[in-house]
Amino acid sequence: MKMAIVLCVFAVLGIGSALVLHFQDKTNSRYATLTKNSKTISAVVQTEQTASFIIKQPAAAIFSLFTAEDEKKWFPNWDYINLTGRKDMRENDVFMTLPHGHGSNNSIWIVKAYDPDQYLLKLIRVDPVDRLAFYKIKCTELSKTNTRVELSISYLPLSDKGEGFVMDYDEGTHSTIADHWKTLLEDYFAQRG
Repeated sequence: MKMAIVLCVFAVLGIGSALVLHFQDKTNSRYATLTKNSKTISAVVQTEQTASFIIKQPAAAIFSLFTAEDEKKWFPNWDYINLTGRKDMRENDVFMTLPHGHGSNNSIWIVKAYDPDQYLLKLIRVDPVDRLAFYKIKCTELSKTNTRVELSISYLPLSDKGEGFVMDYDEGTHSTIADHWKTLLEDYFAQRG
């Protein structure tokens, strides 16, 4: 999958067939180098980071909070511009956000998969200045009142600044973000009583 993403990005950059592709591990990331006609382009491909946490709420109640509209209820400074005109979320919906944390810029979000029956959401976040992000949020009902939330994020840099971000985005950084989400969600449910 990650190699396909890299090839897709290189295709967008206008590098066609007869490519030489080399992968090499460096810290927690992988570097991809493509060479064609003595022209070399390198990119960092971040390995996916995944963390999970348990919330004492039903899965349906938690999963609904990950839609663009309902995220406003629990995530500070979250707001979005709806580019599809609907408040309910569907595959291929597109929305935009202004900066709201983690050093972000204006971002375009694309709903890659939305399956409320399976409590599964996949998003692509395009930060045109720095990076692409691939989010996967999966809720698993452990009991009627306990749900495991699994958050996976994979980044692909689009600039030197983005490469720095990706190089620094490790398991500890990801765990901190997952812990922050857990705290925000627990606070939201505690305020509701």
